[in-house]
Amino acid sequence: MHGGDLTLTLHCDNRCPFCPQAHLEMLFVPSAEVLRHLERIRRTSDSVVLTGGEPTLHPQFFAVLERCRELGFQRVGVITNGRRCSKLAFARKLLAGGVNDVAVSVNSHRAQVQDAMSGVKGAFEETWRGLANLSALNAKSGGRASLRVNFLLGPANVDHADETARRLVGIGVRTIFFLDTISQEAGKDIAPYPKVRRLFEAVSREARFSGVHFRFRGFPGCIFGPLPSGGSREAGFPLPAANGSRIAWEPMAFRTHPKLEESGLDDYLSDMSGQFTKEVSACAGCALRGPCNGVQKAYLRLGGAGVGGACEAA
Repeated sequence: MHGGDLTLTLHCDNRCPFCPQAHLEMLFVPSAEVLRHLERIRRTSDSVVLTGGEPTLHPQFFAVLERCRELGFQRVGVITNGRRCSKLAFARKLLAGGVNDVAVSVNSHRAQVQDAMSGVKGAFEETWRGLANLSALNAKSGGRASLRVNFLLGPANVDHADETARRLVGIGVRTIFFLDTISQEAGKDIAPYPKVRRLFEAVSREARFSGVHFRFRGFPGCIFGPLPSGGSREAGFPLPAANGSRIAWEPMAFRTHPKLEESGLDDYLSDMSGQFTKEVSACAGCALRGPCNGVQKAYLRLGGAGVGGACEAA
């Protein structure tokens, strides 16, 4: 069953310059409210994903995991920057607490780039050590958990993203989500789409990526060329690969759970779709017009290079 995202806190120990949540109130959702939302999700699903901010910073994080076990969730996911898992004991406790789906946010194998995109000096070392700890512990347990990486693409890392992917595969990661950056300042944080296309071509050809699952999320679908039919928002739309890897494109979903009216996050998320447009020539008659979010208006102001081959505002 399709589950729900549960936002535990907007607090984070990273200060990513492009993250909208850094400008919102740094709050923790009260534990009693978290538990109520868990029960509500469980009535319709056996799956939940704990998000933030950085959810592991919630003071009752492990109590929340215990309640997830009591309620019988079959899938308990956590989206994290991985820094607290640089302590082996913390990583072990997280996996032993019933988490079986971990997404770690990684931006680069280059320390300077990772630290700059995280906004914290030393984030690179902690994130990569945390990811390595999780991978090693999961391997020892027979791979009971699904371990993936959320890789936010931007101008600073898109040119070496394929090399970062090689490093990730080398430590046991088999699922990588390449994510489009929602621009906050006139498109400067968005990776040029022709370079994203070249990244897709690189990972679809290289033999060492055989069996690895890549998902390109949030980008205009047309930048990858014609897509096969038969996809869905949940499963993604398959992209061709010549090396045995599994590659898919999917739209970005704008949602948070629970509603955090006092934080301003819901207002941001509700406005996020307004930052996209389908009123461009490439969107007219496009087979993906339904599921695709369209093109970021900020990217069009930069020229819209690579969208539909030749994108121009209508």
